Amino acid sequence: MPNKPKITFIIPVYNSALYLEECLNSLLNQSIHKEIIIIDDGSSDSSLSIILEYQQKHPEILLIKQPNQGAATAKNKGIALATGEFISFIDSDDFLIGDISPVLHFGEANNCELIKFGSVWQNYDIHQNHKYSQIPYLFSGTNGSNATLLTGYEALLEIERRRYWIPGCCWTLIKREYIEKHKICFQENIIAEDQLFYLQLLTKSAKCQIIEVPAIHYVYRRGHVNSISDRLDKKYIEEHFDMIELILEYMHTLPEYLHRSFLFIIRNLLWTTLSIIQRWDAMQIESLEYLYLNKWQIFIKENYFDLFEHFDNLFRK
Repeated sequence: MPNKPKITFIIPVYNSALYLEECLNSLLNQSIHKEIIIIDDGSSDSSLSIILEYQQKHPEILLIKQPNQGAATAKNKGIALATGEFISFIDSDDFLIGDISPVLHFGEANNCELIKFGSVWQNYDIHQNHKYSQIPYLFSGTNGSNATLLTGYEALLEIERRRYWIPGCCWTLIKREYIEKHKICFQENIIAEDQLFYLQLLTKSAKCQIIEVPAIHYVYRRGHVNSISDRLDKKYIEEHFDMIELILEYMHTLPEYLHRSFLFIIRNLLWTTLSIIQRWDAMQIESLEYLYLNKWQIFIKENYFDLFEHFDNLFRK
């Protein structure tokens, strides 16, 4: 029986034909023993044809086809099928640079459940060439040749202390048996599913260890036409509030000294919703007023008074 792969790359794909080859080539070029699970989420462009062409040439690629059900469902299917020691989630319009083998070996040497590496934004402008800007390292001690090792609880407290944000799941290698042991999965049919998933990664076990390695390997493509951050619809806002509610429910299962850090993460989600609502017209705002007045007004006022003034002004114009 062949050795199991060291890493499983899980790629949900939906209409990513323009970027898919660059993504797949960056994974196939990795020197480590790997498997690549691609879940086509009902693409209507040429994505599926590209995947089939690659699959014929590369036996390490496994293709799963499903009707459009969303990235969370696709990623959960990938988790269920993965056989690698570590799992890496890759967005189909992003790509890796360099060889992540040393990063993986570094994390293994420290017996870590989570291995975070560096990442950059790739911004697009029709008048310019590609632009890269580094996403700041999460932990203050990570720089140069120095890695930072913390427990998941410590990492969450550090996020709040540094006024950071939850890292993207795509910037973290995750030990598969840790996910399976604690039954961690993505919440389906809701936006911002990475937020709760990552919070659970950090806190499902007080003994969980995360290491941040000072190496840039993930390129996040921002500003392309499929970017979910460009959504402005009512459902997007409602699902943000639904995710906040799920995070609050999970928060109350954990030690109280972590709650402040959870509230900080929720603050970032509220800022996202506020920035979108501010671009709405009066009729759009009125359509969401019931949700704010009946459910969230008191919570925001008690925990985020500066945000409360902004929300209140919007819904009481």
